[in-house]
Amino acid sequence: MVEPQINESAATYQDILDLSETLAVEIINGRLVTHPRLTGKALFAKEKLVGVLASHVGHIAPAQTRIDGEQHT
Repeated sequence: MVEPQINESAATYQDILDLSETLAVEIINGRLVTHPRLTGKALFAKEKLVGVLASHVGHIAPAQTRIDGEQHT
């Protein structure tokens, strides 16, 4: 498995434009994080999984804990 590359300097939009289209890119907390885009069998498997999960959305109970950790009803 390929580990994501993290650029330690503050990322800019130009940094994204300068990268290869074969990479998936995110800016997280001002840092540029890249990883290879899914292709072939991995992409097919992801799409199938998304389809299976989407078909079960009505059967999944909503989360009971918010991101900040507080409970809600």
